[in-house]
Amino acid sequence: MGKRRLRKGPLWGLGALPRFLYARAPVHYHRTEMTAQSLTAAEIRGAKARRARLLRRAMYWSGGLCVAAFVLYLLFVPFKGDMRFGVCRTLLELHVPMPGTLSLTGLDDYGTEMRIWFTHRNPFGQYRLESATCVFKADPSAPGGFSVAKARVGRVRVSETEVAAFNRSLPAVYAGRPDLTLPAPLPDALADLQSDPSKYYRKIF
Repeated sequence: MGKRRLRKGPLWGLGALPRFLYARAPVHYHRTEMTAQSLTAAEIRGAKARRARLLRRAMYWSGGLCVAAFVLYLLFVPFKGDMRFGVCRTLLELHVPMPGTLSLTGLDDYGTEMRIWFTHRNPFGQYRLESATCVFKADPSAPGGFSVAKARVGRVRVSETEVAAFNRSLPAVYAGRPDLTLPAPLPDALADLQSDPSKYYRKIF
């Protein structure tokens, strides 16, 4: 009988071992491969942590910019009134000889009564500072649940017939969406109240 041939193993020094001993031989991992695997996992965790920090920082910056933009919007956007102001303003425009020269300068709101201060140019070319007063009453048949009880433009009181006709036209007023921009307050300094009257006249020469 011939000699039994032994299978040569891949590890140094195990070539003369029988096959059953070679199968039970422990597997040795290289230390360099384990270190590389550990570093790779650490780098992945570090990248995830950096990405989370950058995401939180971006969210903080975005929130701060949104708050700053909202504050600037509130500082520069004109304030809007309700439909009581729109109704009274429309009534005022209907009783001014030249509505194109109308400029609102102030507002006094007392709930059921509203007074609008304005300047306009009369037929003689003069600018006047006057006020218009509107008194409201509850009216379930009106679009907004209220109508005009009485009104006064300047020193002239609006007749009851004109007030009743205006109340019947309130649906058209609501459909027309009047400008609800509240007038800016007048400056406190007397120098700022001065105006150049020459800009109101057309130059001939």
